[in-house]
Amino acid sequence: WFRENSYLPNLRSIDDAPDEFQVRVATDVPFPEAERLAKSSMVGQVFESGKNKVKVEDIQLWGNNDKLVVNTKLSGSFNGNIYFIGRPEFNPLKNQIEVKDLDFHVDTRSFLMRSASWLFQGTIKNQMKKAMTFPMEENIRELKASVQESLNYYEIQPGVVLTGTVDSVTVENTRVTPSSIRVNLFSKGKVNVDVKGL
Repeated sequence: WFRENSYLPNLRSIDDAPDEFQVRVATDVPFPEAERLAKSSMVGQVFESGKNKVKVEDIQLWGNNDKLVVNTKLSGSFNGNIYFIGRPEFNPLKNQIEVKDLDFHVDTRSFLMRSASWLFQGTIKNQMKKAMTFPMEENIRELKASVQESLNYYEIQPGVVLTGTVDSVTVENTRVTPSSIRVNLFSKGKVNVDVKGL
C-alpha cells in the first residue's frame, strides 16, 4: 500500500528502469463465513453406528496457533461437543482452502476412547473433512480486479501518476489469524510512473 508522506530516496535519473512489480496481498475467510459454509454441509446430518445414532446440531470454528479447531455439537446417543483440529491449506487445482490432517483433537480422542468409542467407527470424521472446504476463486478474482483498478490511474501526489497491469496472482501460503483463515497472495505485473513536468 502507499503511505502518505513516507520517506523517499533522492531522485536518480537512470536510462533503463525495469517496469516489473511484485506485491503481496492477502484475502481472508472470516470464521463466521467459514462456519456458515461448514454448517450448510453438516448441521442436521445423522451418523449411525450399530444401535448408536448422533445428529450434528451446531459447528463453531476458531484458530489455535496455525491450526483450525472445529467444535461440533452432537445430540442423540452422545450429547455434547467433540473437537476436530487440522491445518488449512490452499488447493490450487480446485481454488479452495481445505483442512488437511483433520482429526479428533487429542482430548476428544481420549474422552471418546473411554466413553463413546463407537464414534471412531462412524463416518463423521470423513464427512467433516469434506465439509471443511472453502472456495476462494471469487475472492482471488475480486482481489486481482481491485489491485488492477488501483493501477489504472493512481495519483501518488499531484503530477505523479502510477499506472500498470496485473499479470498474475499466485498463492504464497495459508495461515490462521485470530479471526479468519488468511490466504497470502503474490502478484506480479508491470508498472509505469509518469511524473509531469520532467
